[in-house]
Amino acid sequence: MDNKLILLSEETSRGDLRSPADMLSEALDDHTSGEMSDNTKAMVLSLDNQNGEYNVTWYQAGMKCSEMLALLEVAKTKILQEMGY
Repeated sequence: MDNKLILLSEETSRGDLRSPADMLSEALDDHTSGEMSDNTKAMVLSLDNQNGEYNVTWYQAGMKCSEMLALLEVAKTKILQEMGY
């Protein structure tokens, strides 16, 4: 197959078209390549909404729970701005 194959999720910026494994791989690449290499704290949230239940898992590095909550509030505000609210 030639190199003309492009993932739709990359072209549309639609995260709902990207797999969790692809997202984690991209984040790790950004961290190790230098784009995020100065970051000393990180958090990953995961949602399993199968079978009508909502199971949330999180992983954090270098953060206290209070810092996780502050990050979530800042992220919420930025996401709402991107959505036009």
